[in-house]
Amino acid sequence: MRKHFRMVAAAAALGALLVPAAAQAASYDVYAGPPKPLSGVPQSADANHFFPSKLKVAKGDTVAFHFRGFHAIFAPKKGQAPPPFEIADPSGTKVSGAKDAAGNDFWFNGQTRVLINPLAAFPTGDGTHDGKSADGSGVPDGEKPKPYKLKFTKTGSFTYHCPIHPGMKGKVTVVKKAKKRDGSAKVKTRIAREVAKITKAIKKRADFRPSEANLMQAGNDTHDIAFFSFFPNRLEVKAGTTVTFRNSPVSGEPHTFSFGPLDYLKGITDTLIAPEGGGNGPPTLVFNPLAAFPSDTPGSAWSVTSSSHGNGFFNTGIVDSRAASPPPNQIKVTFPNPGTYHLICLIHGDQMAADVVVTQ
Repeated sequence: MRKHFRMVAAAAALGALLVPAAAQAASYDVYAGPPKPLSGVPQSADANHFFPSKLKVAKGDTVAFHFRGFHAIFAPKKGQAPPPFEIADPSGTKVSGAKDAAGNDFWFNGQTRVLINPLAAFPTGDGTHDGKSADGSGVPDGEKPKPYKLKFTKTGSFTYHCPIHPGMKGKVTVVKKAKKRDGSAKVKTRIAREVAKITKAIKKRADFRPSEANLMQAGNDTHDIAFFSFFPNRLEVKAGTTVTFRNSPVSGEPHTFSFGPLDYLKGITDTLIAPEGGGNGPPTLVFNPLAAFPSDTPGSAWSVTSSSHGNGFFNTGIVDSRAASPPPNQIKVTFPNPGTYHLICLIHGDQMAADVVVTQ
């Protein structure tokens, strides 16, 4: 989701990886995303990975998490899972007033709204972590957000997560004796090895075309890497063909397959998240229902034409790869008429685009 929110990957040098903060305490740097742009990989690829993913510190040490992309930090209470990023509105508020370009009501009027989970979106905790309660950064603000600092005050192993990208996690092991913690050379070497491993994996997966006929896939991901592109980015089929649109089988990224006039689609992308209220606390972050829900009634036979919903709009709604989440991993759509049908991902914007070319 980094590109929609315009989180630009920083090119800052690694800097000091272990900086003494006091006689018995130290500060470590961990990077959410690559510390600097990966070399020789496609522009559409990124790493959903913490560098380093494992760290050994002493009790009382602080870890500064630096954001290199659209990520967040969440260290849950011991034994609990990280929060999902999207949730159904707990107030039960329904979607209302959503109309298509022809002036007709969308089917999802009356459905419960989709929100960004406030536990993931906003800071929580007091900046010290012992596993007795959760601590989190919330979604960082701006293109160059300040690091999120978390002091570890109890020995043991603590797992932290990016609530935006399921599967993106790291571990901090807290030891009693300072002499047993990781030194700067070890941390620097570990980061270099992880960067090399991620870079190799991206290059290996970049040249991908689905083996199945009449299929387009969003990304070719793992839990550590993501491609913000469709494979293939041009699919040619005969009129009357049913095409399968699938999210990468393993991925921490949600996507949509969305057709229609580009200005109309970009308007949805530009209003993807709408804040409401927040006078005496954080606002409610509402996911645009035109992106979150499929444009057509679930269970019906879906097709795309140049006149769909008055202007050619058709949206799959969110597709993802999380087994426990409501959105599906794939959907099927028929193209009855010849033409070129342009699509984008409403979550990641028009830089993630493709064409379905339908011939007679």
